[in-house]
Amino acid sequence: MKIDPAARLLELPQSQQFTLRPTPTTDRPLIDESRQTQESGFGDVLRDFIDQVNQQQIEKDDTTARFLSGEIEDVHTAMVAMEKANISFQFLLEVRNKLMEGYREVMRMQV
Repeated sequence: MKIDPAARLLELPQSQQFTLRPTPTTDRPLIDESRQTQESGFGDVLRDFIDQVNQQQIEKDDTTARFLSGEIEDVHTAMVAMEKANISFQFLLEVRNKLMEGYREVMRMQV
């Protein structure tokens, strides 16, 4: 018997469910507000997620360059930016892997 994690999330009390919030380093929301007025599909949510990961990679590069130039003396700030970008990218890769696995499973289905 397989347990669906998404089904378990729906069973959690409202106080234990997570919500998407803007990252503390930027005021940019995780999902584009202008698209929420329209019906956002899975592709829009995925595109916003990819844009956010890209933005974190850019911030990491900027923070690293500022650290190497001596503008930032706190190594902690640079390491936090690097780890945030790394974790986001790893999560994006896992989402891609699960999507590809689901696609392959659908393609294996016999009609």
